[in-house]
Amino acid sequence: MERFVFAIFLIFILTGFITEKPTIYPSVKNDSFKRGEVIEFKMTYGFFTVGRGAARIAPEYHKMNDRYCFKVDVSGKTVGMVDWVADVDDRWGAYIDTAAIIPHQFYRKIREGRYKKDEWTYFDHVNKKIEVKTLNNKTGRMKDSQFFDSPGFVRDMIGGFLYLRIMDFSKLKVYDTVTITGFFEDEFYKLNYFYKGIETIIYKYNNRC
Repeated sequence: MERFVFAIFLIFILTGFITEKPTIYPSVKNDSFKRGEVIEFKMTYGFFTVGRGAARIAPEYHKMNDRYCFKVDVSGKTVGMVDWVADVDDRWGAYIDTAAIIPHQFYRKIREGRYKKDEWTYFDHVNKKIEVKTLNNKTGRMKDSQFFDSPGFVRDMIGGFLYLRIMDFSKLKVYDTVTITGFFEDEFYKLNYFYKGIETIIYKYNNRC
């Protein structure tokens, strides 16, 4: 009898461990992007190219918080005559959980004329906390961290757009609304996307793999 009670107790404990993790890191299907992806783009004004940028997913997995992650780097820079006036060279990056497509870390290095900002955002999904660290560009030292209580499954800018890429739009009707909870700098927001249907886009594709 004692062995039977112990076995039941053990089953309850193991079941608790098994069912707890998926609620923190729910697995989502991803057939949209993979390691090594590179997307290059340009910004135009009329016939003139005013900026260029790229989004790159590292060819190897990275680990953060004992989880495998996509390392994504996004850059945007003014070019040509606009660069003489605006001089923008911004870089963003994130470590995105490969299973749940939620961020473990988001960072940005902003260079816009004389304005500079270096910031790192850490997402603790287990304890539902967010820590933001900012560099003091005058002293070269980190400022005091800011801490925020976080709702579940909150995303950064990069993770939010990646999540949109894996969504199943076949179940949506025109003008249905998709809401994504996000965090940026020091505040939470809800992005509402309106589904307007399917559009065919022609683009150049270069398979570098």
